[in-house]
Amino acid sequence: MTNQDHLISLDFTTDPQPSTQAVRKQNRVLGLTAIAKFGWLRPHEIGNVLWPKNETRRIAADRITRQWLHEGLVIQRVLPYGFGHAYVLSHLGAEFVEYETEYGLTHEVRSGKKIGDHVRQVGSSWVPSYSWRHDLLSNGFLTLVMGFGGRVVSELELRRESGGEGKIPDGLYSTDTLRNDWVAIETERTGKWSISAQAVAKSIVNTALYETQVCDRRVRGTVVLYEDPSGRHWDGEYRPIINHLDRIARRCKSIIPDGDHFKIIGIPLLTSGGSVVDIGDPVWRLVGPSDEEVIEKSIYTFRWDEYRGEHRLQIPEGSKMYVTIFIEANQWLMKVLPIGQGEEIKVSLKAVQSVQAARQMAIKALLSIPMYRDWAALNIQDLRARLQG
Repeated sequence: MTNQDHLISLDFTTDPQPSTQAVRKQNRVLGLTAIAKFGWLRPHEIGNVLWPKNETRRIAADRITRQWLHEGLVIQRVLPYGFGHAYVLSHLGAEFVEYETEYGLTHEVRSGKKIGDHVRQVGSSWVPSYSWRHDLLSNGFLTLVMGFGGRVVSELELRRESGGEGKIPDGLYSTDTLRNDWVAIETERTGKWSISAQAVAKSIVNTALYETQVCDRRVRGTVVLYEDPSGRHWDGEYRPIINHLDRIARRCKSIIPDGDHFKIIGIPLLTSGGSVVDIGDPVWRLVGPSDEEVIEKSIYTFRWDEYRGEHRLQIPEGSKMYVTIFIEANQWLMKVLPIGQGEEIKVSLKAVQSVQAARQMAIKALLSIPMYRDWAALNIQDLRARLQG
């Protein structure tokens, strides 16, 4: 085999372009499957699924939903407050999805004819659920993820799987090709009542710190979705927009175990007319003590031992430091002896009188010594574990 023989194995033929009929069928299957997953969708969200990179995806989705309506595959509803039309599956559409779908629905496909029957209607408009405006944000994000090739599980699917028991997230998504790990979403649109906010915070902390199962799926973290406030400064006449990410971060910090920490990730959603049209850059907040705070707090977990008037701070042997305080010439001094690392350091503790005051001042002085801080930075996880007790 010559050096050029491998060239003949290359296939320069182009893939055949799918026919218009094949594309139409693929769009029908994927679009109707998306409606089945979420229960109801508007053309905005259907466009997210079928043409996520197309700026005119809503216009294209308007055309295709009219065609589905003509074919009897969907039923059209009118949302209140000018939020446009929504579509649910008809019996015929449900049968089509049941037999044609290849996108892994997790529940039996049903007609959406009765969706919203339990909700009091607003005039002649249709309301699919009490939280439908909140759902627009969740579903808008998840349909974009679906359009870009990710796998999603809607809140509707999770509720049906769980039987309505326990706290479930507002949806799951995954871009993991191994099909193992999922990310939960929590959508924040208004300030929640304290009990609900506490449940959301607990769920976020659990998925961040521990391996969590949601309906037999392994969830490795939660992202918080909220409307991007960059273009809005006031909600109504006086009340400022809620800073959802900081509010949730504070709530999580109040229940996180001592010493633990994680990053809470927020994803601002760019919206127009209630539709998610784009996803902003992720924003993160640290929940729990920073490394600096851990170093400063953990030093107070070390015991002091006294022997013949000398007080020793019991730092782990791995630090290779011998720290003591003692009285010399009626003055309290601190001595730091680096074991095999250099000359000893002596620090005057000034005019302190009591043992307790001398210990407190010695700790503050030790925190300013680079030798200690370097050791603490290298052993930050051990120090976090000490804070957890």
